[in-house]
Amino acid sequence: YRGIRTQAHTYVEDRAGPWLLYDNEHDPWQLNNLVETSGPGAVPPSLQRDLQNWLERTGDRFEDTEYYKNLIDLETGLCTDPVGLTRCGET
Repeated sequence: YRGIRTQAHTYVEDRAGPWLLYDNEHDPWQLNNLVETSGPGAVPPSLQRDLQNWLERTGDRFEDTEYYKNLIDLETGLCTDPVGLTRCGET
């Protein structure tokens, strides 16, 4: 999943589409998921655009779980990348 938080909303998508939407101003405890109660159409297009722009700016291709699992050697904690092996999170 990937998400963004603004002053007004918290919005999260999983690979299937909209998953969570909370109105931070009227529901600060995030008890009412608007995607569940009102459907995916409740998501303001601006939030979807903001999330997509964030993914593009950060180079996040939002791959499936297997892609990421295959990047990490769980015994060594090393990530594979086109350049070689590095510690996860290091540049």
